[in-house]
Amino acid sequence: MTDESPPLTPDEKVWAFRKATNSVENAPKRWTERVRTGLTDEQLAAAIKYELGEMGGYCGSDGVSVEYEGNGLKIWAAHGMPHRHTETPMCAGPATLRLAREVYGIADPEEKQMGLF
Repeated sequence: MTDESPPLTPDEKVWAFRKATNSVENAPKRWTERVRTGLTDEQLAAAIKYELGEMGGYCGSDGVSVEYEGNGLKIWAAHGMPHRHTETPMCAGPATLRLAREVYGIADPEEKQMGLF
C-alpha cells in the first residue's frame, strides 16, 4: 500500500482473500468440499498453499490489487499495486489459516467442543 492509499476495509480484505484463494480452476468446488469435510490446520495449510500456487496476482479495475505466494501462505492487497518485497502481507501463516476458517467456515475436525453439562 502506498502512503496515499486508504487502508482496506474489512469487506475489501475478504474480497482480496477470496480472489487469491480462488485463482486455480475449480477452486470453488474444492472449497465447498473442504467446508463439508472440515480440515485440520495441516490440511488447511496444504489446501491454501495449493490454491495460492507458487505466486500470482490480480490487478483490475475493482480498486484492489492482490499478490499472493504459497510459501508462507502470504497474501498482499492494496489500493493500487501492493509491494510484496517491501510491505507486510495482509495475512501470512497462522493468520491466513484463521482467515480461511472465518471466510469459508471451515471447521477443524480435531477441535472438540467441550460439553456444556
